[in-house]
Amino acid sequence: MPLTSKITPPSNSLDHMPKPEVVLLIHRCFYHKECTKHYATPQNLRELLKKFHSFTFPIRIQTIHRYNSGSFCFLRGFSKHRNFKEHHACPCCVSHFKNLSDLNQHFQTVHKEYLPFQQQQNGSDSSESSSIDRLDQNQDSINTLE
Repeated sequence: MPLTSKITPPSNSLDHMPKPEVVLLIHRCFYHKECTKHYATPQNLRELLKKFHSFTFPIRIQTIHRYNSGSFCFLRGFSKHRNFKEHHACPCCVSHFKNLSDLNQHFQTVHKEYLPFQQQQNGSDSSESSSIDRLDQNQDSINTLE
């Protein structure tokens, strides 16, 4: 009686790896809830933060590009892809967050040297009254620009 062995094809290790999360990066102001406009690039968001909220950025920020990885696949602009998540991108580094409040916390911790001078002096005061005061000051500066 001949010996027969069942031959099983080798398993592809890629079949067991989780698929990367498909992400669309959003560049949006995290400093005021009232600012809801999205910007096309981190540079445009930094310009808004400088112009209307008195952030101080160097002329050129040394960053690296975000590349697709085993964890994330980044969409370029809006897409017909249906299964994607929106993440809020840091305008100064490659970090990105599901929640805008997490981006705000990251910025106040990691990039605090770019915060408006008054907030650097007082620490991260996120009270509602200081936010309203900042909004009033910003509205005054917007009116003077027009």
